[in-house]
Amino acid sequence: MQLIDLALETTGHLLSLALGAGGNITLSVRKNRKAEDLPSILAEALRARRRKVRDIGRVFTDAGPGYFTGIRAGLVFSKTLCQFLGCKLFALNSLDILAEKAGMRRRTVAVVKDALGERLFFGLYRHGKKIVSPRLIHIEELKGYLSLSGYEPFYLTGDAVLKYGALLGKLLGERAIFVSGRKNLLSAGDVLRYGRLYAQKNPPDSWKTALPVYLKPSYAEERKGIRV
Repeated sequence: MQLIDLALETTGHLLSLALGAGGNITLSVRKNRKAEDLPSILAEALRARRRKVRDIGRVFTDAGPGYFTGIRAGLVFSKTLCQFLGCKLFALNSLDILAEKAGMRRRTVAVVKDALGERLFFGLYRHGKKIVSPRLIHIEELKGYLSLSGYEPFYLTGDAVLKYGALLGKLLGERAIFVSGRKNLLSAGDVLRYGRLYAQKNPPDSWKTALPVYLKPSYAEERKGIRV
């Protein structure tokens, strides 16, 4: 029987899990539950598809940036599965996944995830390449970073769009094209779709050494005395 893919998204407010086989997504669930509930949620999902845990061949997990507890629990669960099952692990970056979802291969995309306290996890992408690597910035720094995109319009995506939409609109002006609604949020299905593309060009991570993505403050924030 063909092995299946498992994808996890635990960096936001909702926990999401997806199963896939043969390039398809066969099951996707999103629950308002804690990451500590992952074992029971996975067991329910496998039963629904009449599969066993030993059928898992690859695990794709969102390793952050995002909420510390969710990142840590999701990555520990993924690493434990891969250790005992011998399956392949891919620890992915949230900002890269959101950029791919917003079409970074054909346009300029700025990703902004809420980091609390008017801080943002930020990355800038153009035509499949990173212009600004993922980092933690204050919202007031965003306009300066986006000047690196030139004068062309750019798409803005991420959960910070939902939280700070009015402020971002005033700050960035007409060049910013805002991705709408729930498209700014990640699901395990998004993780799985991106993960499969990523796995075509990149080797799996070791369950021994895979690390969460925790971003440090920018230089400007450090000068203000802000710490994460």
